[in-house]
Amino acid sequence: MRNIQAIPREQQEDAMMRILQINLNCCKVAQQLMLQIATEKKADVLIICEQNATPPHWYADKDGKTAIAIHQGTALEETDDTDRGYVWVRIGGVRIYSCYILPNITINEYIEYLERLESSMRSGSREVILAGDFNAKNLEWGSITDQRGDELAALAASLNLIVCNIRRTPTFERASSHSILDLTFALPITARQMVDWSVLDEETRSDHKYLFYRIGSNPERHPDGPTGWCRKNVDQGKLKEYLDGKQLPRNAHDLMENIRGACDAVIPRINPTRGYHKPQYWWTNEISELRRASLTARRWYQKAAMKGLSEEEKQLFKTARKTL
Repeated sequence: MRNIQAIPREQQEDAMMRILQINLNCCKVAQQLMLQIATEKKADVLIICEQNATPPHWYADKDGKTAIAIHQGTALEETDDTDRGYVWVRIGGVRIYSCYILPNITINEYIEYLERLESSMRSGSREVILAGDFNAKNLEWGSITDQRGDELAALAASLNLIVCNIRRTPTFERASSHSILDLTFALPITARQMVDWSVLDEETRSDHKYLFYRIGSNPERHPDGPTGWCRKNVDQGKLKEYLDGKQLPRNAHDLMENIRGACDAVIPRINPTRGYHKPQYWWTNEISELRRASLTARRWYQKAAMKGLSEEEKQLFKTARKTL
């Protein structure tokens, strides 16, 4: 019987695609904080709504209201012409949509948007993630249903999409107001591979919270730096030891195996993960402490707001957030 070696849990987790989702509310500081959180979470894909600016290497919709950013080490398999209100890329066999719908359009315009989105999705692949800020409420994801929510839920049902938001955790907070506006949908085959979907308790400098989750598919990652062997550190003595007693190769395959074996024996390899997800150049311990203080002040304020005694905590929160 052949022995099957179990893959360590750390390696399994590293093979998963990490996705960070956020509405930045057009805030410059929120966009900068997002990049640092993406570094800390080692995110492969960022699903972004209402970005402050769109860098050239991001994939954005025609209106510049929603975008997808992928880490430079993650292989992009496919993208397409963008449309208004959504953009998609395919990574690791999964077509990932980033969507944003304005809150002040008419219901007819909302339905027209969903029809365009449906047409795009029906031309897609077997694995799909549909994510973003849909400005729609429905009991299915924990909100009191409105007309937009009815239309979005009907679209999800027609496409066999599953709501991935769990525990009905609010994704939008403004003072004592809470809503679930940022949503993650997936086809069943993709949803089964999704783990650790969560709303992060982190300071965002936006009214929206981070959503973070991992997908079990294995996106091909290109190393951040050069790979191979460090030729400056050849050990001539080990090379002689390795070659002693070696038979002459019989074919090209044997020759390549001998060369690869000799390199491994006498030359140290270059670390392919060096420089992966470096912290933002402007990130400091002081900023980290300010973020922590702002998050703590926000929690105090939210607790006090529920008791109706929140003015002092509100001022503390505003001061901490402004300092950050």
